[in-house]
Amino acid sequence: MISLPMILSLAATSATQSDLPLGERMAIGIEVTIIGLLTVFAALIVIWGVLELFRVVFYREGKTGDQAQTQKAETSPEPAPSGDDAATVAAITAAIAAYTGKSASSLRVVRFTRK
Repeated sequence: MISLPMILSLAATSATQSDLPLGERMAIGIEVTIIGLLTVFAALIVIWGVLELFRVVFYREGKTGDQAQTQKAETSPEPAPSGDDAATVAAITAAIAAYTGKSASSLRVVRFTRK
């Protein structure tokens, strides 16, 4: 196997890679490939470690504001829509039922807000 000093000495000489035998050129290519792969995986391991450290430092038990608000909206019943809103809700429910292939009676409208 070709060692790193041998590669450096080959690079320092006037010999080009085309002057080297095929076996040595293949060995140099394999070594460069292995060094490149090790570098990439080492960088990925460092990034993974930093992300795990962030998770340990910044992770909080409990709910954030968005999660608490979503759960509150899901658990608190809202009054049924009336008049024109009922027709809109029915049209939206029918469109979703047609798109998903489920029956309209299996769907439940959780919230309907007009902007």
